[in-house]
Amino acid sequence: MDKSIDSQELVYPSIIPGWDHSPRSGIEGLVHTNSTPEIFERHVKEAVEIVSKKNEQHKIIFIKSWNEWAEGNYMEPDLKWGKKYLEALKRQLN
Repeated sequence: MDKSIDSQELVYPSIIPGWDHSPRSGIEGLVHTNSTPEIFERHVKEAVEIVSKKNEQHKIIFIKSWNEWAEGNYMEPDLKWGKKYLEALKRQLN
């Protein structure tokens, strides 16, 4: 996350629980590996800290690709982590 850019008033940071673009792009796809709920929680915390300094109407954070087609980028319980990603998000938003 580029804090200098994301701190700008009209820029809205994105949080990403994981990423695998290979189903659409094949060998050219980008895959982020080794994601964990703990790393994701730190990522969320940083984004929340950034937007907390903005005017109320600009306190917006995007979650990248909620359940995007065929890709490993989602926010729902799964077999590996259960609800841990959702719980990490909830802790940082409360």
